This record gives sequence, structure tokens and C-alpha cells, in this order.
Amino acid sequence: MEDVMKDEMKAAWQSDNGNGTYTNPILNADYPDIAAIRVGSDFYMVSSTFVSFPSIPIMHSKDLINWEIIGYVTTDLNGTGKSYTLTNNFEDYGHGCWAPTIAYRNGVYYVGIYQAQGRFILCTATNPEGPYTKTVFNRGFHDPALFLDDDGTGYIISEANDVRISRLSGDYKSVVDSRVSTRIEGATGRYLVEGTHVIKKNGFYYIFRNSTPPESFTYCLRSRNIYGPYETRILLNGPSIPGGSQIHQGGPIDTPTGEWWFYVFQDGGGLGRRDILLPMQWQNDWPVLGDPSTVRNVTIAGKNYTMGNVPITYRKPNVGASYPVRTIPDTDEFNSPVLGVQWQWNHYPDNSKWSLRERPGYLRLHAKQANNLWRAANTLTQRVQGPGCQGTIELDTANMADGDQAGLCLLNIPYGTIGVVKSGGVKRITANINAKEDGQGVITNGPVLYNQIVYLRADADLLTNKAVFSYSTDNINFNRLGGQLNMPFDLGFFQGDKFGIYNFNTASSGGYVDVNWFRFASSRGRTSGMAETDVTAETVVTVEMLEADMEAAASGGDAAINLAAQKQLIRGFGGINHPAWIGDLTAAQRETAFGNGNNQLGFTVLRIYIDENRNNWSRELATARKAKEKGAILFASPWNPPSDMVETFTRDGVKGQKRLRRDKYAAYAQHLNDFVSYMRNNGAELYAISVQNEPDYAHTWTWWTPSEMLNFMRDYAGSINCRVIAPESFSYMKNMSDPILNDSRALANLDILGAHLYGTPESSFAYPLFKQKGANKELWMTEVYYPNSNNNSADLWPEALEVSYHIHNAMVLGEFQTYVWWYIRRQYGPMKEDGTISKRGYNMAHFSKFVRPGYVRVDATRNPASSVYVSAYKGDNKAVIVAINKNTYTVSQKFTFQNGTGGSVSSWITDGSRNLAAGPGYNVSGNSFTAQLPGRSVTTFVTNLR
Repeated sequence: MEDVMKDEMKAAWQSDNGNGTYTNPILNADYPDIAAIRVGSDFYMVSSTFVSFPSIPIMHSKDLINWEIIGYVTTDLNGTGKSYTLTNNFEDYGHGCWAPTIAYRNGVYYVGIYQAQGRFILCTATNPEGPYTKTVFNRGFHDPALFLDDDGTGYIISEANDVRISRLSGDYKSVVDSRVSTRIEGATGRYLVEGTHVIKKNGFYYIFRNSTPPESFTYCLRSRNIYGPYETRILLNGPSIPGGSQIHQGGPIDTPTGEWWFYVFQDGGGLGRRDILLPMQWQNDWPVLGDPSTVRNVTIAGKNYTMGNVPITYRKPNVGASYPVRTIPDTDEFNSPVLGVQWQWNHYPDNSKWSLRERPGYLRLHAKQANNLWRAANTLTQRVQGPGCQGTIELDTANMADGDQAGLCLLNIPYGTIGVVKSGGVKRITANINAKEDGQGVITNGPVLYNQIVYLRADADLLTNKAVFSYSTDNINFNRLGGQLNMPFDLGFFQGDKFGIYNFNTASSGGYVDVNWFRFASSRGRTSGMAETDVTAETVVTVEMLEADMEAAASGGDAAINLAAQKQLIRGFGGINHPAWIGDLTAAQRETAFGNGNNQLGFTVLRIYIDENRNNWSRELATARKAKEKGAILFASPWNPPSDMVETFTRDGVKGQKRLRRDKYAAYAQHLNDFVSYMRNNGAELYAISVQNEPDYAHTWTWWTPSEMLNFMRDYAGSINCRVIAPESFSYMKNMSDPILNDSRALANLDILGAHLYGTPESSFAYPLFKQKGANKELWMTEVYYPNSNNNSADLWPEALEVSYHIHNAMVLGEFQTYVWWYIRRQYGPMKEDGTISKRGYNMAHFSKFVRPGYVRVDATRNPASSVYVSAYKGDNKAVIVAINKNTYTVSQKFTFQNGTGGSVSSWITDGSRNLAAGPGYNVSGNSFTAQLPGRSVTTFVTNLR
């Protein structure tokens, strides 16, 4: 695994249900005016961003469901004759970049942007991530579609009602001729019909357009000639699904398997316009939209049209392969020297007034003069997400100057803020609710801030379109300030609400503030709105949708530990040492990793890199021998075969990709045997060897298809003189391992089914086919880092608590026998670069130091209380219980033994202030004991069985 490549990002909404279905919307945030293309097996999508910069995100997906932002088209609109710098006399809300269009031909990506009330900008790049080169036309095209015909001729089809067709020059940088081909009006009234998308199929040109609300129909025009004449049909009649109003404006896209789908957006309130995907069929060379099982004739203005319903939950598109969950990031610890892709500035930023480098690990915002937030430059924003969400910042106010106003906002018309205002040397927490543009909202003054640090929070309910604000001085107890913010969709802003971090000075240039982090939480499972009783002026914010705000202690239900109900045998916990890429562990670091004394991790598994060049094998010996001496088991994984066994090929349009030559399978098996012998002969005998690291994510190493892996396992793996691991799919993709399990000869040569868990949803941890056919085989999780690989993230709390939670799920849901981290020593790993154990490492140690090789997991109540998770193990006449409390408050948890019991109980705790610290002792009485689980903690309990 390479640093940062496969982080599993957290998001408020996940459309992918992990079971082959998805739930609309595919993006539950404001990504309006979407346009998409397919290039090989990759999908790319763009969206309007108005006056948010950088502008026009390039989104990428492999399956039309899981999207990520891979870049932006432009940081500015220079060359258009218009600046987007906020001043007290200028703003351009609602304008900027409208309705982008995207196309591809002969290795070049084209993105067209309509600068509202201005010019058309054509941007080109050979890499979809950019950089893009801009060509500014001397005219604009309203809601354009860039269409490149089979012969390479380029057209821009644009405008509202009128269908204007503009033919482009051979380099697509100017207009050769332009004329209105036809005109379309609304079927039920004089509505604008706009939002053009164009495709060509079976000799027909298809133009897709959509009427504005309240009609919101989706129209299709068809002709054999791009200039017409055109026939017209209605494909959708403005339907809706819960969570928004009418669905309209989009276009078609096909998959590599020949399926067709249609993407649209759905109007909403404060959320903005979210994105919907629905199936599409072809009947007599006309598209038919909607769930095929619901297709029917609908009469509109006296004519019949065929259409189906927009599905809420439906099967995922068949793209010929399975891909992991991907999400757009939201939380940001500001540990990177560059901003995350989720962030955009309101209008142009002043880059001299912000920094991620002046104080590493913080976003620094210097105050510029502005009359109010509406006019304030350098407000850093990201989208709210439905159905409800929460944003919190930690703000350091030590260097504010008089006149400074800094804090957190929800930006729209109206907007709301909670922040700190400094005046006369006094800092006061203040809320400003329902301010409209330059007008002042309702000001509520809170207490004087005596600390330098304050925590500010906004809770947004996108079903009721209301929000509330709160503050805290300890990040535990939050106090509501101000009234409810109304969150409509306002055409003057033309976007959904955005979380914003701001700092401005109403008098002159001021001081600066430092933001340690922005953290996002969601109500992804909630379906009803926020009750009025939740937002009375005197309450502490305890919105049900955000359990992290709960502040009272609670009691958990009994956690039953059934000592007789044995599950999987545990082999151990560990990570990889990779001298070739990041240098070897030092002697002291080996002791820390594989020793089990104080301030040691107690790792019992070491993964080893198999270099394709055998002259480099000796680099692995020092750490491998020490790990072996300490009792660890060793296994090894190759990234590439020796170079003489490799051939290159073109995969999904990408040249120079590598695979093992078919005539070298036997030689490759011998190569693996040679490594086994080398390690054995040098005092580091392997327990197992893998066929290939991540054969299905091999952009910089060697690809294997499922059939190639099957053939090798069936016909060659039996000659390997060691236990064999396969397939080590990067995201536990079952299409890599199903063929092996279903082939008796291949299965006979498999000893350990290895899997990586990058982006794998919890719902995919279980593997029924392995349970059915994998008797006497082992199941190992052989690589992951979680939840991310952000720089210097290893000690972040409570983020590090996610590590123990992930291990818990791997053990309980996945029934894995090992849990193996990526690099043992890394700034996001269990051991930091200085050789000390990180918070993430202590979370691993709660398992690795106590759940030793040969122990067996036993049945335990997995989730005895809200956000409390329990697993249990036994061995060496001991019982080990690991309990995770993700709540912010202490939980009193009762544990009851069944079919056996314990005696005195010792405990070890890691929380925000402790690292594997000795906790209270308990005594088992009547087969039970009750322990206090501190808020946001992991606790390991150990008792001798009797």
C-alpha cells in the first residue's frame, strides 16, 4: 500500500449499501448541473460551483455510485474581464461558474464553463485531474453541452428554449458558425427548457433538456441530423423522492457492460441540489427512464409518454467488476500543507492572508477589513450534507485584535454565525442568526471568553431546513446560543448552505486566529426532522441525530461472555517492515514492536516484502530474525515478479501496465520457493507466503485478473513449499477469491485466504462462501491502515479510537485470525517516526498485548449499549475482554460470564489523556462484574478463569 492512496474517508451519506444495491441520492450534497462521461472503465463528472473557488470539481467513479473529487478545473476566471474578489462594494453571489460540460477525445479531456452573464471558457488537459489550460471565447453559451462527433467535429449546443448549435474550429477554440436549429417550450406552460446534454447512438443525435420548476420535465429531442428536424418526447414528469422536491436536468451515460443509466439532480432547500441515478432502457431507439418494473404510459397535455418511477433503492450498475466504497472527505485536521479537496473559498481568496504552514497542523486566517461576513474575503467553505449534519471547529483566539470577528458559519441567504468578537480588549462569544446579505441578523451575546481556545458548532437539519449553533470551552459540554437559522434555497446565492470558517475585522486589518480542526458528524440514518423542542433557547444542544452531543452518563445492557461458544483461532496482530521503501526498523524499534513489556506493542505477526531482485533479500533479515526470536510468525508478499517474467499491456486505456507472463507461471512459483528457502536458511523461516499483493489495485505493480489468479492457484501453487496466501485483494473484493473457493483444485492449494480492508464497508466483512467452503483454511486480514494516512495523524484523538473499533469489527464481523497494519513505523502508524508508540498503536496494543497467538475468540454481546462495542477471547486459562466506548460520556457496563467464570479482573485504559494505563480492579461476583467505561475510550479487561 502506498501512502495516502487508499484512505477510507468518512462522509455523512453513503449511497452504496455494500450488498450490491445503492440508495438515492448518490451524492447527498449540493452538486448541481452535473455532466458526466465515461472513459474506458472510469467515469468523470463535473458540477457548477458559482463563486466558490477553486472552481468546477472533477469527480471520479468506477461504478457511478461511489464518487471522489480528484481535482478542480480552475482556480480563477482570469481572462474573462471580471474579477471575483469580495469587497465592501462588490460581490457576485449566484453567478460565476454555471453548468459545466465535459467531453473526451484522443487522450484529451475538455471541460466547458459558462461564466454567468459573461464568456464561455474551454479548458483542456491530458490528465483528468489537471492542470487545465483555458481558452476564453468572446461570447457566452447558456447551459452548454460540448459534443464531439464521430468525425471529430466539435459543437456547442446551448441556450434556453432555443436550441442553438455552434460548430467549432478544428482545435475547438473558436466558433465557425452558429444558428438556432429548433425551439422547445414547456408542455404545460411557458417555462425555460434548458440544461443541455447531447449523445449520439445508432446514427441518432439525442438532445436532453429540462424545464424549470414547477414543470420540471425531462425532454428528449431526436434526429438523424444534428441540425434537425427533431422529434420530441418527455422522459420524466418532474417526480420526487423523500428529502427533496422535483427531480430534473441531467443526461445519459453507459457502462462498459452496455447498460445505460441517467443522472439528474433533485431540488432541495438548504441542502441545495443533490444527485440521483436511475436506470435507463432503449425502446425503438428512444430512451425510457425509471425502474423497468414500474414503466407505464403517462398522459401529458393529451399525449402518452413511457416512463417509470425513480427508484430509492435499486441494484448498482453492472460495470463488470466490484469496487470499494469511495467518499468525499469532510473532517479535516489541517495536518497537510495543502487544503483538502472538500474546501472552497467564497469568491477569490487573498493568499497572503491564510496559511497552513505558519503554524503546522493549523489553518491560520489573518483578518482583512470587511463590513460583515457577506463581504469578508477568505471564508473557507464546504458543503453541508443530508439528511442532517454537524460541523465543529477548535478555534485558538490568542492573537485576535480589536475589531476581529472569527468563527463558524452556515453561509447562504440568510446566514448564521457563531464566533468570537473582540472589542475593547474583551473577547465575547456571539451568535448572529438569519442575517441577509448586508443586513444584520438577530445578535445574541454570550459569555466573555477568558480561555484562548473555544469550540464552535453548527447543527443543520436538512429535512426541516433549520439549524442551531452552540459553543463549548471543553469540547464536551456545548451550550446553545441564538435562535434557529432558516435554510431555504435562495436564487441570490444559488447554492446549498455551506459550513464556513471566517475571520474579518470591521475596522481595519486585524490579528489572526488558528483553527486546529474542522470535524464533521452526520445523521446518516435519520429520516425525520428536528423537533421544535430540541431547539428552545435555554437547551444544551442534544439533537437526536448527533449522538456525539449526549452529555449524561448511561448504563449499558448486559454484555454476555459465553466462554463455551468458540469462534476463530487468533494468530496475532502486527504490521509490515519495508526497508526498501522507508528504511529498516532500528534495533530499539524492533524491541518496541515485538516485545511485550511496558511501552511495547506486543506484535506477533511480521509481514515481509519480497523484492523482485533477490540481491536485495538480505535487507529483510535483521528485523525478521528479531521478530522470530520474540515469537512472531512471519509471512511475505510480493509486489512484482522478476523483470524477466513480466510483460506490459494496455489496461482500461492505460499503457505500460504489468502482468506475469503466462509462460512464466512455473518459474514464478519457483521464485517464491527460492525466497522461502532463503529465509529458512537464514534463520527467519516463513509461516506463509502470498502469491501477490493487491492484484486488483496494481497501478504501480503487477495486475492479476481473477481468472489468472485462479489458474495459478490451481496449476502452480501446489509446488510452493510453504503455506500459500491468496489473493490479498485490496478491498476484500470477493470476485478475486470466489473462483478459488469454487474450484476444488485451487482450494486444495490455498492455505490462507488473505484480504485487505481498504474502503471495505462493514457489511462486506462477513464472507459466507468462505464459511461454507473454507474448512481447515485460515482467514487473515493482511493489510490496512485506518481511518486514513494523513500526515502526523497517529496521535489524533478521538480519531485514533477508530483503530480499535476497526479491529473489533474485523475480529467479530469478519472473523479474521490476524490483523496486520501497513507500515509499523509511520507518522500515521502504530509507531511514530521517532520510535515511540502512537495513540493508534496503543489502540492496537489493547488487542496485541493481551490476545496472544493461540487464543480463541468467544461469543460476546457485540453492541450491548449505544456506541459500545465488546469482543472477548480466551487462552492460557485467561479471559480477555476488549470494550470500546465511542460516546462522549461514561457508560456503566455489566459483563456476565456464561459457561465459566473469572476471578479478580485487571483493566487497562486508553482515552484522550491515558495510554494503556492501569485502570481499576474488579471482582467477579455471581459470574458478573460492572465496570465504568470512560467516554471515548478502549478498555481491556483480563481475568484468570476458574
